[in-house]
Amino acid sequence: MQQLADRLKVVQKFVPVYTPWINGTVERVNRDILQVLRVMLMELNLDTRNWPYLLPLIQANLNHSAMASLGGHAPIELFTGLPAPSLLDAVVVPVGGVTRTQSVDMSAAASHLVQLRQHLAEMHSKVIARKEQRRVYELGKAKGQTCNFQVGDFVLWSRVDKRMRGSKLLVRWVGPFRVPKALFHSFIVAHLLTSDEFEVHGSRLKHYCDSDLGATAEIREHVASQGIVLGVRAIVDHRFEPTAQEWQLLVAWRGLEEL
Repeated sequence: MQQLADRLKVVQKFVPVYTPWINGTVERVNRDILQVLRVMLMELNLDTRNWPYLLPLIQANLNHSAMASLGGHAPIELFTGLPAPSLLDAVVVPVGGVTRTQSVDMSAAASHLVQLRQHLAEMHSKVIARKEQRRVYELGKAKGQTCNFQVGDFVLWSRVDKRMRGSKLLVRWVGPFRVPKALFHSFIVAHLLTSDEFEVHGSRLKHYCDSDLGATAEIREHVASQGIVLGVRAIVDHRFEPTAQEWQLLVAWRGLEEL
């Protein structure tokens, strides 16, 4: 296997099947357990070396608490088919240690097993349906949402500009921009001041106002206060400035009219 990995230039990782740690589930639970241990050690005024004594309590809490991802059932209930006992229940040992014999009637064991299987199948079907709903919901989020604007409307743009430092996403929505054209997977948006057009994916746009808004003076002033990132259309002329001992360029900017 190592020779095959070397020839294919891949990294070999041993991952057994049916392991919950493949998708980070165990790591997520371990972070919660660590946080609970810190809180309990602080609340109970225990030494940090006594943390193993708290693990049975935390494990019982995890196994007997109902979870939304399991359809409102506790893990112990799905595993055994028995209702999860309350965490406040206590086991009382009779004083004296007297041994007593308890008889068990096995005549109804078969019917109880059938009911147990049906109950387990019903609970597991609910859990599977809940997981499928969650999967479809996450898939829908990954595919995006339907755009709620059309051609002529005004939109806000969460802009990513390669000329920005680090090409980072702006923390605020800029605009509004007008939508003059819709493409198959994107939209053309036009700047209200420079009339410069950009092709933007629909996930980076959100509806601002209908086409009835109109580019008023107040809207234009608001757009101008956001700052305009301009691109170079052409270098028209150049000269050498003897006083400053530097070259100066006459630049034509994209989206601005020539004087």
